[in-house]
Amino acid sequence: MIETIEIATPTSELQENWNSIREDYQRSYKSNFHVTMGTLDTAGRVNLAPIGSLILKKDMRGFYFDIFATQLSKNLNSNPDITIQFVNSSSWFWLKSLATGKFATAPATRLFGTACPRRKATELEISRWEKRIAAAKFLKGYSLLWKDCKYVRDIHFHNFQRVKLAFLISVIILF
Repeated sequence: MIETIEIATPTSELQENWNSIREDYQRSYKSNFHVTMGTLDTAGRVNLAPIGSLILKKDMRGFYFDIFATQLSKNLNSNPDITIQFVNSSSWFWLKSLATGKFATAPATRLFGTACPRRKATELEISRWEKRIAAAKFLKGYSLLWKDCKYVRDIHFHNFQRVKLAFLISVIILF
C-alpha cells in the first residue's frame, strides 16, 4: 500500500482542452456506457477493466465507484498511475466519418492520471451516480449491481492524448 501519493500538475494543454474532453467523454459514454481503465500490477503486467461509473468533474479530476474490479483496486493500491480510454462507438459517428472521409472529433481519448486511495462516497457523488442510472432502477440488475454503491476513488488527471487514426486504417479495421 502506498503511503503518500504524488499528484502531478495538469499540463496547460489539458487545462485548455478539459471542457472539450468532457464533451467527448459524454458522447462516448452515451454510445457504450463504460470506459477502459488500465493499470499495472506489481510484475508490470497491464490490467484493463471496463468501468461504467466514471464521472469527470470540472477541475481536471474525476471519480469512479470502486466496486467490482478487484484487480484494478489491488493494482492502484501499489501503483496509483492510471490510464483511462473512452471511445465514441456511436454508429452514427462512424457512419458520418466513413461518408465524409474524416472524423469530426477524435474517435477516442486517453486520460493519464493518479488515483487516490478508496474512500467513502459523499452524498453528492452518490446522488450524481444514482441520477445517471435512474432509468435502470426498476430492473432486477439495479439492486444486484448498484443499489449500495458507497466507495469511490478520486482521480487527478495530468495529461491526455487524442487517439488519431489514419482514416484508411480505420476503414480497414472496420471491414
